[in-house]
Amino acid sequence: MTRAPASSDQTRADLTKVDAALMVLARLLGDAAAAEMRDEFTTHEDADDAPKTK
Repeated sequence: MTRAPASSDQTRADLTKVDAALMVLARLLGDAAAAEMRDEFTTHEDADDAPKTK
């Protein structure tokens, strides 16, 4: 089974979508890393693991 070659416009549109998704992922990972550096809790599990203070 062979695929018909995609048009260059469709390929460019697909790559634009992939690029946008990667930029969002990079932003989320960067935000999470920055929060970790500031010792902020990034998930519910992190908050559960923190030492309890009174």
